[in-house]
Amino acid sequence: MVADFFTKNLDVVFMVYGLSFVVMGVAILAQPRRESVFKLADVIWILAGFGLTHGLNEWLDMFSLIAINKYLHGAYVLGLVRLAVLSVSYVFLFEFGRRLISFRLKGLLDKWVITAFLCFVVLALMIFIKQERSVWPRYFLGFPGGAFAALGLIWYYYDNETILKPIRARLYFITAAVSLCIYGVLGGVVVPKTDFFPASIINTDSFLKLFGIPVQVFRAICAIVLAWAVCKVLNIFNWEIRDKLKKSLEVVGTIASGVAHEVKNPLAIILQSIEYISKKVKGSDENVSLMIEDIKEAVERADKIIRGLLDFSGASKVNMDFENLNSVIDGSLRLIKSQLLQAHIEVIKNLEKDIPPIKMDKNKIEQALIDLFINAMHAMPNGGKLTVKTFYKELETQEKVVIVQIEDTGHGIPEDVLGKIFDPFFTTRRRQGGTGLGLSIVRNIVEQHNGKIEIQNKKEGRGVIAEVIFKGC
Repeated sequence: MVADFFTKNLDVVFMVYGLSFVVMGVAILAQPRRESVFKLADVIWILAGFGLTHGLNEWLDMFSLIAINKYLHGAYVLGLVRLAVLSVSYVFLFEFGRRLISFRLKGLLDKWVITAFLCFVVLALMIFIKQERSVWPRYFLGFPGGAFAALGLIWYYYDNETILKPIRARLYFITAAVSLCIYGVLGGVVVPKTDFFPASIINTDSFLKLFGIPVQVFRAICAIVLAWAVCKVLNIFNWEIRDKLKKSLEVVGTIASGVAHEVKNPLAIILQSIEYISKKVKGSDENVSLMIEDIKEAVERADKIIRGLLDFSGASKVNMDFENLNSVIDGSLRLIKSQLLQAHIEVIKNLEKDIPPIKMDKNKIEQALIDLFINAMHAMPNGGKLTVKTFYKELETQEKVVIVQIEDTGHGIPEDVLGKIFDPFFTTRRRQGGTGLGLSIVRNIVEQHNGKIEIQNKKEGRGVIAEVIFKGC
């Protein structure tokens, strides 16, 4: 029953089988690998070549099952094409495995000549022994290629375990290795039946009699598992990019901090000098007084940017202690109470009682909240409602968090701007003195407290919701 089902639907098996390999090949080629420090980046494109060509081979097998009865006159040509594609795919697999193990084993396996020699042997056997030619690339390239690739992946992981272990890549490397090893046996040893040994005994027919399921089904399962594992292995390149970006940002932060410290002291001297000159010339010349005010305003703006750079770079000190978040919110609102009243903003508080204390730098969280409140106020130039909520919640992951929601009834954020709001120096209020560092600093402060911030437009109407989530509560 099971054998009949799979035999009748073998075309579907071939379709899934081929698709898995093609997806693997495309995923590999889509990865940014040029500047990677991983040696795997230099050879994994060969595995992509195996995936694409072997996937094509399985689709050709599918086509032959569907169309061969209708187009018998093309069967010979199709057979030659299938044989050529199958052979090329196994050349890719063997070469990938050979290069992988050559990272550790030098000598003969370090030379491409061995691949060329085996290709010559396979070609000679296919020419002189015409019976079921596809067994030769399977025996001489497919089986050893799968074994070499499996062994090479395991060796590669353990040779680079110091780097790969923290990103939890062990499972994926071993899964890919096991899949390749099993596939090497199923595709390179279980071959079509012939009159000579070992294909006369170990073949697709004897496998079907023994297990009651065509070997192609097991090969397809291996292909699916291999594609999944390889796609997971590819995450090491994404991790590498993120790690490089993080280090680059740390360098930028250090430079920004150094520049800020160097510029801050001269600005303070300039500001004091302006204050002194302003008192001396007060009332003597209106134009001079206006120019001094412009200079003073420009220096104060520069000082504001410098302070923002210090916060953005994380150079300012963090003093952590357990605090009541509701009290910090009340304190922040009190500090800007007059501004909210002048802007005709009605404040609505819905603060959940008995939320647990949060370990925080009170001054920094206060600063972050004030920035969010002021942003909401600016979004409501004609007045409106500012709603602040807090609540304690357990996520699906069983992690407990405290959440602050800040809602306004303003004009919202344009969709083309929404993705840029956390970018340093991006601002839509340049003329009103905005530096573009406010939300960048807010996000940095929140992340310093093991939290995250999300800002989005309200789905049900006008306005924006800013949500700050404090984890580990």
